[in-house]
Amino acid sequence: MKNPIRGKMMIACETSQGAFTCSKNWDDLTSTTDASVRYCNNCGKSVHRAVTVQELNEMTAAGLCVAWCNTPEPEYRPEPAVPLKWAC
Repeated sequence: MKNPIRGKMMIACETSQGAFTCSKNWDDLTSTTDASVRYCNNCGKSVHRAVTVQELNEMTAAGLCVAWCNTPEPEYRPEPAVPLKWAC
């Protein structure tokens, strides 16, 4: 099932080299028993979906890999509390 949230899901992860934005697509990650968590077979980490800005900030501050929709509604554009580097 495709993600019902409109817009592209961005994925941010924390590594020993710092935070970065992953090029993986949420819909391509492995489903888990929790609908808000998917598993990345590439890096071996769980990716948690944030729906609110508060969730996004809490999850990034905790060092979790986080997916969020970067273009849902024009007035709603969450930015993570932790600065991210873009991964190629």
